[in-house]
Amino acid sequence: MMPLLGTTRRVRRDDARVPRDPATGIMVGAAPRSIGPEDARVAALFVHGFGGCGNNFHNLPDRLAAAGWRARVMLLPGHGRSPLDFETTRAEVMLQAVVQAIQALRKSHEIVVTVGHSMGGALATIAASQTPLDGLILGAPYFGITRQWYYVLPPERLIASLSPFIRWVYADPARQPVKRREISREIVSYCWRSSRAGITAMGIAARAAAPETLKAVTCPVLLLHAIQDSIASPDAARCVFGEIPSLWKRAVWLENSDHVIFWDHEREKVAEEVLSFLDRIDRNMHAPAPAAPQTAIIRRIGATEARPLRHAMLRQGKPFASTVWTGDDEESTAHFGAFDGDVLVGVASIYVARPPGETGNGFFQMRGMAVMPEWRGKGIGAALSRACLDHVRQPGVQCVWCNARAHARGFYERLGFKATTDMFEIEGIGPHYQMRRYTSSWDGSDRSDMSDISDISDGADGSDPSDASD
Repeated sequence: MMPLLGTTRRVRRDDARVPRDPATGIMVGAAPRSIGPEDARVAALFVHGFGGCGNNFHNLPDRLAAAGWRARVMLLPGHGRSPLDFETTRAEVMLQAVVQAIQALRKSHEIVVTVGHSMGGALATIAASQTPLDGLILGAPYFGITRQWYYVLPPERLIASLSPFIRWVYADPARQPVKRREISREIVSYCWRSSRAGITAMGIAARAAAPETLKAVTCPVLLLHAIQDSIASPDAARCVFGEIPSLWKRAVWLENSDHVIFWDHEREKVAEEVLSFLDRIDRNMHAPAPAAPQTAIIRRIGATEARPLRHAMLRQGKPFASTVWTGDDEESTAHFGAFDGDVLVGVASIYVARPPGETGNGFFQMRGMAVMPEWRGKGIGAALSRACLDHVRQPGVQCVWCNARAHARGFYERLGFKATTDMFEIEGIGPHYQMRRYTSSWDGSDRSDMSDISDISDGADGSDPSDASD
């Protein structure tokens, strides 16, 4: 279906018919609001999307207020009055409005979380890279446009090429991007969209998805996105989510919703996920800060789960892509995680790989041992090592080896490993030893087997196995 195009005269005429608050000139349903206890310790800032307003969050702000949160539903500059205003609003003006709203909440509330929808998700992501946040909730965030089968060019290029010739495109209020079409007219947004404003939004999305932005987003992150989102690309959101180095993040993919997820069929699931995420932030921020628990649950994980902690502990200051290693996705590779509840606190991986200079089969490399600092000295590194070693306890295995960081040599020696090289430097990372542990089945020698490490506690001699091997 071809989009309806319009002139500025047509936009002005239609705009004059929109119901407004006579005192403010703001469209009915679009006014900013603050609800919930003014003295609440916890606050959430809602940032709406392109051409929209706080109404796009449906009743989620009210539910947060009922749960004891202070909810601030903002109205972005250029929104809520006329699409002609939005056409000339610069990206930096909208971003500064978000940052200033966060900082204002920070003055009165201990915990501040941002909930961003669509373009508001991109703005909130940039803001999270610039100012402290305790949590970031991305609802159908816009990091790229969903490509449709009939597009002859990538949508961003298509918009850029047509914008000099097409100024206004009509967005039918009766056909909002929701699967619940019967509620379309309840969603408040501009019905005319400016191509110039579209280019501004594309610039915001590109900035939000840039590596230099994402590497600075370290707060907890919740992503909620429909797999059939017709506006904001799910693939772009998936890529951005993977690049965010936060150690605590969760992605929820919705199967029966479109772009305005807060109004669509899975709105209750969305609300429950948001409330659960916020409850956990509140509990974790205000729980006593005793020594870390003494035990953690070890289980298999995927390479994607391991990479954020690898990045934080082993590749600080380097591109997130440096945590993607050869063999990560091979069937013979195993990744293990140590969990405190559902928080990942340690990782280690084991790969089929020969040490330099060796031939033949039966060699495994243990790599990527990383444990969060507050879990040091609790046996987590040893437990992860045991999981890796147990995984390869099978006929035909000659040895497990690793490139151990020099300061962690004692840790690996207590696990039965022996240094087989002099100390050497891995450029950009630091000094290492190659260390090996042989299995008892190898040629009948007196090398120790792998069953004697259950009592090892990492860090006993002052070593720091929170970043033990590469």
